[in-house]
Amino acid sequence: MGWFLGITFLLVIAIVIIASIPPKLKVSANRLTIGRIFPKHILIKKIKSVEFKNGLPGELGRRWGHDSGDIKKGSFYSELGPVELSIYLEYPPFLYIKTDKDFRVINNPDTELTRKLFERLQETFTNKC
Repeated sequence: MGWFLGITFLLVIAIVIIASIPPKLKVSANRLTIGRIFPKHILIKKIKSVEFKNGLPGELGRRWGHDSGDIKKGSFYSELGPVELSIYLEYPPFLYIKTDKDFRVINNPDTELTRKLFERLQETFTNKC
């Protein structure tokens, strides 16, 4: 029984550590990549809008994912409907990305990286229109 508790404890610690790692955010010519272990790829042509905001879309309720106070990753409910989050609350601003299928809010603890990502996305998004 002791080994089971030890393994469970180690798994919980590993999940918390992995969830606290900032996501890789990369814009290429045709897609946005969010994440490291299980990256999500969004085709630029599927993006409907990109916004840069200091606040979040109202109260957030977790559907599934990681919610340890300042770090929220996964699927959540919001006043605007379902939203996929990969955010660090203490490091605004946030990028709001809407596609025809989903709504995402992302940022990075490095606020300058978030700003540069927005500028790159805005440039890429504007060129596609």
